[in-house]
Amino acid sequence: MILFLILVGGILIIFKVIDNGNHYKIAVNTENLILGHSHTMSAFNDSIIEKTLNLSDNGENYFYTFVKLKKILKSNKSIKNVFISFTNNQINSSYDSATIWSNKYINYRYPKYAANFSKDEFYVLLKNNPIAVLKAQQSAIKNNLHLVFDDEKKIVKGAYWGGFNYLERNKTDSLIKTLGKNKPLKEFEYGVVTLKYLDEIITLCNESKTNIYLVRSPLHEKCKGLNNEYFLKKILKERYPDVAFLDFKNFL
Repeated sequence: MILFLILVGGILIIFKVIDNGNHYKIAVNTENLILGHSHTMSAFNDSIIEKTLNLSDNGENYFYTFVKLKKILKSNKSIKNVFISFTNNQINSSYDSATIWSNKYINYRYPKYAANFSKDEFYVLLKNNPIAVLKAQQSAIKNNLHLVFDDEKKIVKGAYWGGFNYLERNKTDSLIKTLGKNKPLKEFEYGVVTLKYLDEIITLCNESKTNIYLVRSPLHEKCKGLNNEYFLKKILKERYPDVAFLDFKNFL
């Protein structure tokens, strides 16, 4: 029992040191921040957009984006505008379990953000998949321990917390994988936890007086995911009427 308490205490100390460290500073002239999943990750090249940083990451749920954004806004006062990916595949109920507390995503994302979790975020994971959280502790310590001794290695550098991903693919292969019959859904269930954390993101931006924009990247008109288009428009109108929506879906 004593050894267990010592281990837990050691983990908490490591995470506290990292959370308070100088790892979250971005270029002082950065005014625009782009966050989201693979769509924004590959759609917006921040190297050619002035005063902009893209920290999107493949498959990232708003749950983890909230943790990331909270830390970056606190550490960087230059940010004026936050652009958050908002597209059809992010609002499905299956997105909760698939991209927040599945074994795959806890194992991949928990080590990245564990040091920055509040007790609320930690509880969400522990409640829904405690075994995966416990197994991920070893990776979290291993991946973050070096940051304790290297204060100059900033987390926002490189691809640790995401970044623009330039893709080169055969267009035909890409279309074959994503196109299909788009019969509109008659019934739909929203992702409760996912959207709760989008709400948290919006509240965070409002409280910090940062402009927030929901943005949809270009999609082919026959993309399979567009079958819930009615419900996406519905929730924008009913839940987010005061948030600007930049829709580049048809920008091909």
